Amino acid sequence: MEKPANFLKNSVTSKAIVVGVLILLMLIPVSMVKSLIQERESASKKVEREISSKWGYQQTLAGPVICVPYTHKVTVNNTEQERQDIAYFLPDELNIESNMQPEIRYRSIYKVVVYQSEIKAKGTFKHPDFNKLGINNISSIDWENAFVILGISDLRGIRSNIAFNWDNAPKESMSGVNGSRLTESGITVKIPLATDEAEDKIYAFDFALTLNGSYGLFFIPVGKTTNVTMNSPWSTPSFDGAFLPDQRNIAANGFSANWSVFNYNRNFPQMWAGNAHKIQSSEFGVNLLFPVDHYQKSMRSAKYAIMFIALTFLVFFMIELLSRKRIHPLQYLLTSIGLILFYSLLLSLSEQMHFNLAYMISALAIIGLITAYSHSIFKEAKQTMLMGGFLATLYLFLFTVLQLEDFALLFGSVGLFIALATVMFVSRKVDWYPTLVIMSIGVQAIFAQDIVLDLQIEQKDGMHFIDGIELGQKLNMQMLWQSEAGILRIDSSSWALGSSWANAKDTSFLLQSAVQKKISNRPSFWLPLPSSLPVFERILNKPIEYDSASAKIIVKDSLKEPEILKDLHSVNLEARNNGEILEIKLGKAFVVEAFNSRPNYILRINGASIDSSMFQDLAKNSTMLSRIIPIQDAQSAQLTLVLRDNCESAELLKRDDGKTLQIVLRRKATAAKPAEPPPVAQNQKKRTIVIDPGHGGEWRKGGGGGDPGAVGHRGLKEKDITLAVGLKLKKKLEAKGFTVKMTRETDKPLDLQMRPKMASDWGGDLFISLHCNAVEGKERQQRAEGFKFYILRAGGSEEDKAIARRENQAIAMESGKKGKTEISPAEWIILDNQLALYAERSALLAGHLVEAYDGGPIKKMGTGAGQAGFMVLVGAYMPAVLAELGFITHPGDAEIMASEKGQNEMAERLTKAIANFFK
Repeated sequence: MEKPANFLKNSVTSKAIVVGVLILLMLIPVSMVKSLIQERESASKKVEREISSKWGYQQTLAGPVICVPYTHKVTVNNTEQERQDIAYFLPDELNIESNMQPEIRYRSIYKVVVYQSEIKAKGTFKHPDFNKLGINNISSIDWENAFVILGISDLRGIRSNIAFNWDNAPKESMSGVNGSRLTESGITVKIPLATDEAEDKIYAFDFALTLNGSYGLFFIPVGKTTNVTMNSPWSTPSFDGAFLPDQRNIAANGFSANWSVFNYNRNFPQMWAGNAHKIQSSEFGVNLLFPVDHYQKSMRSAKYAIMFIALTFLVFFMIELLSRKRIHPLQYLLTSIGLILFYSLLLSLSEQMHFNLAYMISALAIIGLITAYSHSIFKEAKQTMLMGGFLATLYLFLFTVLQLEDFALLFGSVGLFIALATVMFVSRKVDWYPTLVIMSIGVQAIFAQDIVLDLQIEQKDGMHFIDGIELGQKLNMQMLWQSEAGILRIDSSSWALGSSWANAKDTSFLLQSAVQKKISNRPSFWLPLPSSLPVFERILNKPIEYDSASAKIIVKDSLKEPEILKDLHSVNLEARNNGEILEIKLGKAFVVEAFNSRPNYILRINGASIDSSMFQDLAKNSTMLSRIIPIQDAQSAQLTLVLRDNCESAELLKRDDGKTLQIVLRRKATAAKPAEPPPVAQNQKKRTIVIDPGHGGEWRKGGGGGDPGAVGHRGLKEKDITLAVGLKLKKKLEAKGFTVKMTRETDKPLDLQMRPKMASDWGGDLFISLHCNAVEGKERQQRAEGFKFYILRAGGSEEDKAIARRENQAIAMESGKKGKTEISPAEWIILDNQLALYAERSALLAGHLVEAYDGGPIKKMGTGAGQAGFMVLVGAYMPAVLAELGFITHPGDAEIMASEKGQNEMAERLTKAIANFFK
């Protein structure tokens, strides 16, 4: 056997694997560099916010709007009452001129752009006409206390008295919006109106103010016709909002822009009563942006880091192949560290000087360092110059990409294409196989005759283990080592560190011991012998034997037909009132092992040979078995029974001194077929629905205190919404004849991991976990809305994965420790096997829920259905769905979910979906 050190040195495949693993490991420091850039940028943003808090934040101007108080009669609980409210009337014409003067403020190494804007506005109003509002039972109109409001988002930015003229007469303005909820802040101007004015009376107005702000200036088009003109010496504006300018001119000495917006373009009328309309969604204006700054450029450059490392390693690898010089993995590692150091240098220098100069200094330092180090490796000037030239080209390429904001993707794609074509051209005549000493012999022998594999066998706790990577290499199999996840894929098989299960093709194998990471201080994937060999037999379709005396693996030339046991009397499946019995009659007693790993029930008959054709059609006549998978290997026969979800348990009984095996399959009591079809209501009553109101209790430092869930609009708590909807849903389902269980009926803490277990222990036919979605950031909270129903499957999108991580974080809240927020790839291997029978039914349930919920008061988020790794669904052996009822952080969704009417409607729609699911 070739020594591991020599094998690593001589094998191209092993070296490629090592280099690939190093590249994957370099993702860790690359992510640390990105985090450092984000941290420095966050510090910069903090300074910007501090400066803005003293100067003035982004400003939004809304108005002017006439507000007229009035009193009208309403009927409440059969009692007539008088209620005061406000009617809003918008101007017919609004013309605004704004002259912005930007200024850059500095603090330490950070800077922020602020501005002072001179704003002049004028326009006209028609006399308010209450007849057009259609308000019934008006008792009185308070014309004397009519007023005009002018919304200004940050009043600290006002830097002059506001000269407001109304109907050719100056009026005094006051701070505050006088009880109106049309805008959160602003000024008020009293304008007493005459009650006997003609309906066609026209009021002219104008005002001027000086306003400080940061980042941007926006306007809301309240006029029937709104015209805005803006001028500024700032050369890099970003026009944003609901409307883009009709005309704009951007030059090195500044910009000018003009907007014309009509009442038809916006989503609110010219007049209304009460707080019925939110006008902020129609704002438009401009942001004063810096050109791509050094933090953005540093982050963009860091995104290419893994490509730089991979290409540099590839050049080293090609030089190693062509020159026959050997490069140690540690030398690859030191080179990659030098490449990553470039980004730290670039970030630190760019904070002190111009980015281009910082880039040049950093690039020259790293190119010089790695080129000098390469000379110590190659010992030849030609190869050293090749490496130096390659690095110089690489950093020049990156610098060009960073300068081309609009064509960066095109230039980058073309550059990578040229790099790939160059590698293909250089390596076109490389003979890859001479270095594969072991592989070339192994491949010839496997397909020509029996082969004896002389591999290193290790012992631990009286058991034998083999290096799975070494075995896969000698069998010439494709391998993928996902080191961070602890997953080894060999051809069509999957192995997970610490797991006693392995998957190959469509079959699961139970090993004698878990896959080991390290034995005798040698890290690898150590597979237990001989129980791991049937997996490779399944892949190769060849018998494999293990000779423990000589510690050798023997691969047979061809798969022998198993000797059918002559006295295997029969295999029979018999239906009973409460289930089914699978009976296997053998000619003699064998050592039999049974393993129950839902939904699989595995039976191993050690030393036996079976005729797999005898089991081929048995499952077709079964109401409790989905499939029967027979497997014959050199050591034993294995039967995998795939159970349906109506099977409550499987039990092995031995009769006739072990010659007769009976697997008793017991049907769930709720699934038993009655003699005659009962009415729909009775049939539904036998269905057990498990409702899980998400979260519960209050979080306390140190854990154990529960989890209130997300806190949303106006302090609304997720745990309260889910419990209220859950109790209403229970009542409605029970009225339909269902049996309903709830994981919690009060505001008490309950471990997330206990919820699906409770559902399974209760024998539930359906599990629904109720939650409310949430996002951070005021702007996102105004946009993110809608419902979505999820099933347990690997995340379909980054957005769905993020939602799953937030819900899973409840484990950490409950325990006070760092909890898992994602299901690992190793766990997915087992879960995919366990949940195979429930995926289709869960997806069908989600479809019914989306159909019933759609068209209700809460909008649909995307398609309304998704998939992600929600831990609250793990262990629920039944159709299971996690419901995100809406966004608790969205004002509209939150208002619906908090109201009695909204909760009742949500519960009613959920009930309809569940009833349709069981039809």
